[in-house]
Amino acid sequence: MKILVISGAFYPENSPRSFRSTELVKEFCRQGHQVTYIGRYNSKFHDPLISEFGFTFLNAGSKKWNVIPQNNIPVLRYFPRIINKVLVHFFEYPDIKWVFDTYTTLKKVGHFDLLISIAVPHPIHWGVALSKKFGNKVADVWIGDCGDSYYLNQLVTYKPPFYFKFIESFWCKKVDFISNPMDEMKDNFLPPFRSKCVEIPQGFKIEDSKKYLKPYTSNPHPTFAFPVHLFRAAEIRDQ
Repeated sequence: MKILVISGAFYPENSPRSFRSTELVKEFCRQGHQVTYIGRYNSKFHDPLISEFGFTFLNAGSKKWNVIPQNNIPVLRYFPRIINKVLVHFFEYPDIKWVFDTYTTLKKVGHFDLLISIAVPHPIHWGVALSKKFGNKVADVWIGDCGDSYYLNQLVTYKPPFYFKFIESFWCKKVDFISNPMDEMKDNFLPPFRSKCVEIPQGFKIEDSKKYLKPYTSNPHPTFAFPVHLFRAAEIRDQ
């Protein structure tokens, strides 16, 4: 089977989306499928994987658009931060570039039996839907993989503007299935599209990943991660 996978995170990035993308590509190759991956190409890290597993890597273009750099002048240092937050909230900038990168790259590929697009960033789904909108049926079946929806995501501080609901509906109408790591996550999506949700559990073989990991170096000081917002800064400092 010819399979196309698109995502914005891949090895060696250390993130859940990267693990999901990388392990799906590797497992499909192990099963004997003809796999093509679209993402940000880096020859140093990706050529060894390509050589080992035999998939095709298509570069989705240059890196994402830049945000406005911070200013060292005390009076002005907050303006770039505010502008960047506004751009992210109202325009999904700079990840919105994935819409154009996905749409442009899909025009150059052939036909596949299965297409899997992986969020985040969600604009990857939007780019695939835009491609289908203009008659480019890249694959017989399209699966959009999401841990959370964009519009009904419960983990964000500020709910996206209302017009993103129409964008979410746009791609959900065109996708064949919406895959989630857990079946319970379907409640995070708009009600009309929850019937499209299917569960694809997440996992990977640690044994196979050891050769791609940097040698472990112990930390001389114990380090912990915790939600700081649940505590008062003074209490943490006193402890």
